[in-house]
Amino acid sequence: MSTVQATVKDRPVLFRDEMVRAILAGHKTQTRRLPGPHRYVVGQKLWVRETWAMAMSCPVEPGQPVLYRADAKPIYDQLTWNSAIFMPRWASRITLEVTAVRSERLHCISWEDIRAEGVGEEWPFTRFARLWDSIHGKGAWHKDPLVWVIEFRTLQKPKPVSFDELPNVNLTDGQDAADYVAKMREEE
Repeated sequence: MSTVQATVKDRPVLFRDEMVRAILAGHKTQTRRLPGPHRYVVGQKLWVRETWAMAMSCPVEPGQPVLYRADAKPIYDQLTWNSAIFMPRWASRITLEVTAVRSERLHCISWEDIRAEGVGEEWPFTRFARLWDSIHGKGAWHKDPLVWVIEFRTLQKPKPVSFDELPNVNLTDGQDAADYVAKMREEE
């Protein structure tokens, strides 16, 4: 008798900047998703898609330096950002592993779960409801849909990008990042 083991594919998962920051800070360990064609399985790897840009004027290909809007550096205001939906796997800096999956009504979220969603401590239910509406449309929170609750742990954390390593970053106004960083250091 042979045993057939199903392979679980790694899959992308989109997060907004504030949620990426919460993951990086260790505050976000859950996400809620509307049911769809995808299933989530314990042990499955999720690679985070986030808003990104190439660090230099170069082809979009593996090995090239990538910047992430969630890092919110002042110099980043000069960049042209790519939508998270278009982030290729090689550019992802965060890998998550699914540790638990369950379904529940959206309004069944507990205080502990709100904290695990990474929305912060001040008015967490209100903040989460507003975040949900901003993602799924006005009034989506009040519909109290059935959702997948996906718990995860972070497997891969990114190495911080240093602008000293990126001397040829071209900004939209023609100024390069090394000049910008040097100027900022002189002003300190």
